[in-house]
Amino acid sequence: MKRPRVVERFTKLLQLKTDPGVFFTSALLIAGFVLFGIVFTKTAVRIFGTAQSLISSSMGWFYHTTVTLCLIFCLVLCCTKYGKVKLGKPEDHPEFGYLTWFSMLFSAGMGIGILFWSVAEPITHLETPPVQTASAEQTALLAMDITLLHWGLHGWCIFAVAGLGMAHAAYRRGQLLTFRAVLFPVLGKKTHGLIGGIVDIFAILGTMFGVATSLGFGAQQLNAGLSHLTGIEHSVRVQILLIVFITALATASVVSGLDRGIKLLSKLAILMAIPLWLYVIIAGPTSVGLESIFVYGGNYLRTVFEHALVSSFGGSVEWQSDWTLFYWGWWIAWSPFVGLFLARISKGRTIREFMLGVLLLPTLVTCVWFCVFGGMGIDRVENGDTELVTAVTDNFSIAIFVFFNDFPASTALSAVSLVVIIVFFVTSSDSASLVIDYIASGGDRNPPKRQRVFWATLEGVVAAVLLLGGGIAPMRAFQIMTGLPLAVILLLICFSVARSLIREEPIVASCPSPLK
Repeated sequence: MKRPRVVERFTKLLQLKTDPGVFFTSALLIAGFVLFGIVFTKTAVRIFGTAQSLISSSMGWFYHTTVTLCLIFCLVLCCTKYGKVKLGKPEDHPEFGYLTWFSMLFSAGMGIGILFWSVAEPITHLETPPVQTASAEQTALLAMDITLLHWGLHGWCIFAVAGLGMAHAAYRRGQLLTFRAVLFPVLGKKTHGLIGGIVDIFAILGTMFGVATSLGFGAQQLNAGLSHLTGIEHSVRVQILLIVFITALATASVVSGLDRGIKLLSKLAILMAIPLWLYVIIAGPTSVGLESIFVYGGNYLRTVFEHALVSSFGGSVEWQSDWTLFYWGWWIAWSPFVGLFLARISKGRTIREFMLGVLLLPTLVTCVWFCVFGGMGIDRVENGDTELVTAVTDNFSIAIFVFFNDFPASTALSAVSLVVIIVFFVTSSDSASLVIDYIASGGDRNPPKRQRVFWATLEGVVAAVLLLGGGIAPMRAFQIMTGLPLAVILLLICFSVARSLIREEPIVASCPSPLK
């Protein structure tokens, strides 16, 4: 694809190593959003809200269908002969051990979200269910059912499809490690031109706004925790300062590379989160926590396929937009980032091994986590804990810290959870910056470090603008908006991978780099 000489000269002048069309187009679109959000904040909020309502009312069915088809695709691959296919050559072996591999995939995935929503979401659905139920017991089951649907198999299958697609393209077919390469069996040489560039731009935009949304949620929760512990003010100003602080840490981590900063922080996050969960089980009402795992977890397994095609929870279009469609948009927007990151760390594993690690194991961990925290939270509300209900109603981000108040050494517990949030916060940001740089560099795995710094900084700026634009409301709108084009691409990935596996084409030489 020919590029204007001025673009090539500008790229060379800045000593960048990128696909100029993808890099500069993505950067300019993101910068345009930032400026628009700062200068015309009220107009931006109104436009985002209108777009969210329009997509939710007319395209909600498409999101549900896409997610369900991705789940079916993953389960079929896992249970058929194609599960034995290795993501690489016969002599290739995994680069990372199981603990390190799982730590990185989980921390880069939705690690930061499990602390934010583990208490807040189940209690929200308990207090304001989308439909009326016959009894309090059924309302509690419905609340956890909704939560586990949002955080279980349906979510992780999206990451699994994106990751498998890129890993198969890179290690079985000799393609570059970019989002566009996955569609080569469908689009052919068009992936090296304008169409491929557009696919990569969508991947960068989805990743940028998806991670920025999580950074916004993380900043709100950090601010709530610090306010709860120290009395510091709870304000957007403090949250932006926290974003600046975390962005600086993430920048330092991403500069150090995958094998150092990201790898170590991911393991640290998991090794801190597990003791935190165990402490809640042991120090809290243990019988309630363990019973919740079996009752709520068992009910989720029983009903998960009832909600497979279209959410049968009912509720208004507004409720669907605020919850289920928001989650599908969030997971889908993250899919290029987490998928490419998973592909990067999964060479040498079989498809079945990949699916078990990416789909089933994270689902098990998140479900057990939510059953314990959410189950204990529901039990306290049913026994008259109005303080916890008030905390959830007034501010999602403070719910987890109010939940810790009834535990021994609650201050220390809240402090540890803040550290876990920060580590998850940093691993999400630095992993995303690394992946965006891979995509913008046409699959080059060693681009200049200044480019990683640029993307890490831009993530923090976008998160700050989202907070200034009204907090959670514009974040929800952006997830649904950015997820729509990527949902189409996910379906094409399923078709592309299936076609390649059925034909079982041999490993081929690398495709041309868009940098050339």
